[in-house]
Amino acid sequence: MDAQLKRQILETTKVLLQDGFLDGHVAMRSLADRGKFYMAKAVSSGKIAEKDIQIFFIKNGEPADDSDPAEASAERYVHAAIFAARPDIKCSIHTHAAALKTLSSTPMIPGQSAAPNHHPSLHYPQPMWQASLQNQMDEQKRVMSHQVVTQIEFYLGDQNLPYDAYLLNQMQKLNIKARPAREGKSQESKEDIKTDETTTISTGRAWVPLELLIGFKRMQMILSIIENKKEVRVEAVASALESSKLLQLSENRKYVRRRHSLPSVKN
Repeated sequence: MDAQLKRQILETTKVLLQDGFLDGHVAMRSLADRGKFYMAKAVSSGKIAEKDIQIFFIKNGEPADDSDPAEASAERYVHAAIFAARPDIKCSIHTHAAALKTLSSTPMIPGQSAAPNHHPSLHYPQPMWQASLQNQMDEQKRVMSHQVVTQIEFYLGDQNLPYDAYLLNQMQKLNIKARPAREGKSQESKEDIKTDETTTISTGRAWVPLELLIGFKRMQMILSIIENKKEVRVEAVASALESSKLLQLSENRKYVRRRHSLPSVKN
């Protein structure tokens, strides 16, 4: 039973990373012994493997096996206290917000702003935490791009598009004509949205404006880490979609469509 818990910890950690939560721990109460819980040792969330997951006593937060306490995360005591106080809780998750980590590691001028109480990065040379911050920002953008592609592939995918009355209605109403982008190039078309081919709603390959998609609530949430300007978000989405194997950008980078017709349509 507990082997399944370890897999769930790994899977949950992966989901949190994909959603932009870059640090923290997932702890789960043991199914075999409710006085114990599982949690990963003090390693990077992106590198956790099943062998890194340790078991601890809830009563004191100490290892319940022969694992080295020095390798355990000090935050295990927080999770132990939560499980002890709340016997009904089976899982405890904590994360560190990137924005607050940045604030806590930023030098403050006395009298102008409150100095942070403590953060390990305060003990690092300034270039080191600056590089760490840049790495976190780059990772957030990478995760965002992955989410953008996944979400729009869902919107225009076989499982959603045939039943999405709103999107189908917009395709028919707008009836956009556009040239597909040349593969590997991102130059804006001089003829803007003139076309040399015909697309129909019935094939599911009609063009959809990126401006329309970025207004969807789920897309707004995904894009929340970048500036809330239409042109900035449209370009960010266009850049992300360049990696999609299922979708095709227009030459002017303003529209997207499926690469292939819906499976029920015969050309």
